[in-house]
Amino acid sequence: MDAQPERRTFRRFGSNKRGSSGFTSLQLKLLLKMIEAGKAGVMSDDLIVAVYDDPDGGPQEAQSTLSSLRRLINKKLYPHRLQIIAIREGRRSRWKFAEYARR
Repeated sequence: MDAQPERRTFRRFGSNKRGSSGFTSLQLKLLLKMIEAGKAGVMSDDLIVAVYDDPDGGPQEAQSTLSSLRRLINKKLYPHRLQIIAIREGRRSRWKFAEYARR
């Protein structure tokens, strides 16, 4: 009577699941949209549409979610001497890649 305890498995939600690159799916969507935009950068409204796949603009707190994603991505880009910066243009902001200053 080998009664083995039932093994519990926990399901990770899609937005928290990391791919082989170490980025979550939301982080990858943001990065790919920024790479596609090139040196001109991309407006925050366009990033929200790209990340959420919603032409209506995503949830109410979408802007703060983007800022959190930027902070997490910047931590991973730091060893490569890159960062994502947001430049205010009126009520919106343009997001670009920038290099860290040399010391």
